[in-house]
Amino acid sequence: MKQPLVSIIVPVYNVAPFVERCCRSLREQTYVNIEVVFVDDCSTDNSANVCEQQCRLDSRFSLVRQAANQGAGDARQRGIDLSRGEYVGFVDPDDFVNPDYVATLVAIAQTTGADIAVATGHYCHENGKAFKPIFPFAPTTHVLTPQEALVRMALHRGIGYSLCDKLFGRNVLSQVVQRSQPFEDQAVLPHYFLAATKVALRLTPVYNYVLRHGSTMHSGFNPQKELVALHLFVAEAQLVATHCHTNIDHKPLRKGLKLLKYISLLPASEPITRIRTDIQQIVDGYAASPKQRLCRHMLVRHHRLCGATYGLFLRMFRPSKFRHYTRK
Repeated sequence: MKQPLVSIIVPVYNVAPFVERCCRSLREQTYVNIEVVFVDDCSTDNSANVCEQQCRLDSRFSLVRQAANQGAGDARQRGIDLSRGEYVGFVDPDDFVNPDYVATLVAIAQTTGADIAVATGHYCHENGKAFKPIFPFAPTTHVLTPQEALVRMALHRGIGYSLCDKLFGRNVLSQVVQRSQPFEDQAVLPHYFLAATKVALRLTPVYNYVLRHGSTMHSGFNPQKELVALHLFVAEAQLVATHCHTNIDHKPLRKGLKLLKYISLLPASEPITRIRTDIQQIVDGYAASPKQRLCRHMLVRHHRLCGATYGLFLRMFRPSKFRHYTRK
């Protein structure tokens, strides 16, 4: 097979202790015809300097600096606009990839003619040691319609809400613009799938997601951000209903009820009241089972009692979880 140019976009912001490992894993790819575009989003640590040093080690690497801090979504879009590859992938700078990361994804795309190739990976500790696969590994390649891929992602069946274990044809990326927001991968991926003509999935491990304290995805409970996530689940359910004729209303309903439960642990305040009201309006719009209706009634009408009871249970049996949801 020919080796088309593959562009890897790496948005960088304050990850100096980790970005060198990420760079090394990209430099060691068995697939040679790559370009790596680092987009520094106005880091205040030594991240940009580390990337500059890595660019001097490999002529395939380049560094772009944002004029102002705009977030990962805008940084990725800047990288897309400046890159030249026929295929484009995304790597987060605190993660790292296997040596066959690019080769595997390109092979999946080329052998199937897919616009989007999907693989999988591991969760890792900060020291890089893998401790849990994202999905059970399997060697079979599945060719999916965009609608099938969207449903699989919505139901968490082999496709996750991450840009990073996937490879995208440029024709797909040209139809959708990334923008920075909480959970931006989840926001943009459904639209990427619907812009494709074919999606190929092979559950082979190529990517290593590093779970670390202080990262964007693991920085504690933020009610406002979680409300954004709930709205994304609502939007996804609407897309799936419209394009796939499949009902996944249980997802936003479950998410909303969980959020009401967690928010019941927090002290009363005007912002919390507004968030609770928004969530209540969302969950009231879905048909619920008798158990869910009872849960909804208690969390809406008796949220202080629910919070006191649930808080007591967590303090007694799950103190770390209690601290996670109640710390400021």
